[in-house]
Amino acid sequence: MLSGRLIRVARDVLEDYSHFGVIERLNAASVLSAQRTNPAHYIQNAVQLRAWAQTVIKGSKIEKYPKYLIDFLNHGAYKSALPASIASVILNGFPDDPNLAMSSGEVNLYIQLANRLSGEFNMLLAVGEKLHIEQIEIPEDRLGLDIVTPRESFDNDAARFIEIQGIFVDLMSCVNEMTTGSKEAPTLTYISTSDPVTGVAVVCAAAWAILNGYKLLLEVVEKSLSLHNTIKELRASPLGGEPDLEERVKEIVDNHLKQAIDGIAAHASPNIQPERVNEIKIAMVKDARIVVQAIANGARIGITVESLDRVNYIARDVPNVTQEDINDTIEKQAVLEHRVQQARELLGLPAPLLLPVDRTAGFQE
Repeated sequence: MLSGRLIRVARDVLEDYSHFGVIERLNAASVLSAQRTNPAHYIQNAVQLRAWAQTVIKGSKIEKYPKYLIDFLNHGAYKSALPASIASVILNGFPDDPNLAMSSGEVNLYIQLANRLSGEFNMLLAVGEKLHIEQIEIPEDRLGLDIVTPRESFDNDAARFIEIQGIFVDLMSCVNEMTTGSKEAPTLTYISTSDPVTGVAVVCAAAWAILNGYKLLLEVVEKSLSLHNTIKELRASPLGGEPDLEERVKEIVDNHLKQAIDGIAAHASPNIQPERVNEIKIAMVKDARIVVQAIANGARIGITVESLDRVNYIARDVPNVTQEDINDTIEKQAVLEHRVQQARELLGLPAPLLLPVDRTAGFQE
């Protein structure tokens, strides 16, 4: 992971700690746990603690991170000390019955964890400042998007990785032209390693169309995986299955894909000539076939950590879009990503080739 991204994560966690008063609330919880002999006093304060915990869980900046970053934090040593993790402990640890509450010793363990996280993250920020580690910057009038490309989606083949990245960028460029009239490609902001993450920046109108398009493509992937799982079950049953089922599934999914492209085209600017919109749609279908395959194998698109504070710019800059619309789209993306992952697990990994690929025979399995 890029050092600048780590610095941003540390700063966001510490800001959550400060904003929600995490350590102060833990200290209050420890005191309350030691005063359980007064039920009326305990219940009143336990209600307040649980209300605070729910506020943290709903409002923590960390919980709005892309899934790959949340997974990174949850697999590390700081998982139990993250703001939402501590809030969950408090929420479940202080019910109305004082006899079921956490002991002060248990709470003190979390106080120690929180103090250690706070100290070490502050040290990380200090080291970053001394080493002049630059944070990732997104142009002021743009939103940043992550393109996450797990290694399994390109089998560590550098040429295949470059091809997939190029197709994602081409697709985003098409959306940008369709929504703004400009053929300008997204601005590259960073490239991370491990599972490669490429950051790009686009204007709000294009970002909104891309986020909606990504949701529609996730629906295509879910449909395709579901149909392939049905074929798998039929093949394993005594009834068997028709020999051309795979071809029929490809036709069905390809129709869904074209419908998804139509859905993306619904965001086209009224200033773009219909003939040009149709030309762009044709180009997008070719790219989208490979993008869908990459998504089926784990590729994801999401708002960058650095742009989480700018999400409301979409409602500001795009006509007839509200903050509720934005939240709804992002929530649906998360649900669909989870369903896609479940469907992949049912099929077994690696996921099969789901659609015919026109661009290059190199993607055939």
